[in-house]
Amino acid sequence: MAYIQERVGGEDSALNALDKAQFLRYYYEQGKSAQNYLSEWDVDDELRDLCEGLADATGDDTYRRILGADSTLGDF
Repeated sequence: MAYIQERVGGEDSALNALDKAQFLRYYYEQGKSAQNYLSEWDVDDELRDLCEGLADATGDDTYRRILGADSTLGDF
């Protein structure tokens, strides 16, 4: 995690989708808001698909929640 945190704050801030997902999950678990990172980063289909796949593979919906994708039809 330290490696990713260094890259987020450093000059080489070109993170791949997995780096972003891990960083966002870390922030989520720490109870910190990552909204500023979400607005700064390009939350593209690759990141959304990765988080969805990680949630499906692990059975952990945290990966959906970090992008705000944990809503179901029952929530509406």
